[in-house]
Parts: sequence; structure tokens; C-alpha cells
Amino acid sequence: MKNNKGAIEGVLWIIIILPIIYFTAVYNGLPDSVATHFDASGTADDYSDQSALWIMVAGLQIGL
Repeated sequence: MKNNKGAIEGVLWIIIILPIIYFTAVYNGLPDSVATHFDASGTADDYSDQSALWIMVAGLQIGL
């Protein structure tokens, strides 16, 4: 049972780390202003600097 717990924990760490690695890889290709909020019809109604996305990515990883 202990080995199974270690395997599950390893998989969870991979799930947490992979989005951070992906975001780091595509960060320079993002526009300076990125849509961060959308209304009910799907139209972007708020924009932020691309650096604000780091807070969103970190927040999502903490939420996991």
C-alpha cells in the first residue's frame, strides 16, 4: 500500500508541474495583453498583462 501511495503522489506532482512547464514554454509567444474574463456570450470583457497570467497559473496549481 505504501508503494501505491508514492506512485499516486508522483502522478499528482506531474499534474501540478506540467502546466507550469507548458506555460513557461509558451509565455514569450503570448500577446502583451491577454483576455482574462469573458461575459455570458463568450466575449472578452477584461484584459490583463501577460505577467498577470503567472498569478492565475500559480493559483490553479495551489487549488489542485
